[in-house]
Amino acid sequence: KPRKIKKKSTKGFSKNRPLAGLKGAFVLSGTGEVELSGESGSSLTTEYEDDATYGVNGFFAFPVAQNLRVGGSVWLWPKWDIKVDGASDDSDGDDATGLDLNLIAEYALDFGKIDGFAYAEGGVALVFPPESEDENVDSEPETGVGYNVGGGFGGGFPISRQLALRVDVKFTVYSVTTSTDIGSQTLETTAAGNRLTLNAGVAFG
Repeated sequence: KPRKIKKKSTKGFSKNRPLAGLKGAFVLSGTGEVELSGESGSSLTTEYEDDATYGVNGFFAFPVAQNLRVGGSVWLWPKWDIKVDGASDDSDGDDATGLDLNLIAEYALDFGKIDGFAYAEGGVALVFPPESEDENVDSEPETGVGYNVGGGFGGGFPISRQLALRVDVKFTVYSVTTSTDIGSQTLETTAAGNRLTLNAGVAFG
């Protein structure tokens, strides 16, 4: 009688199943340049430090090939702020809110008990400015619109076949432009920079 061969079980995620997750992000570093330009053609450019501090990310992806998933990713930055060089550290106003709406592609890597992964994502970057307290401003700043592109890599630590803890590092470049009416002039502010984040959370798949 033929002997049945017992299949070896795996504790890791299946590389060919849908995946969804939620994670928090801590900003390790970030720099950039902000350019202020008016209708007269004059402009002023200065450097800044990213002061976003933290963010929250939700994502989902579906398998399209062996070890490859594609899907969507949403990043929320409750404290989207930049610290311009030479400016005071004191800030009495409210911070802006950032929202990134992205497409994501993730490639799964097999490291035995640890599930490695590398991913790239990009899409639309939105910034919702706080209400202005400047009496010379005729209207509130418009929602900032731009783009963001980034990628990262990390590892998943399976708790079960459907749940894992995930940690990764991500680098992102972005550019967002906001318009504000001041008197008879329209002032455009463009913040273009980069952001390095450490991310941790859970994934279901």
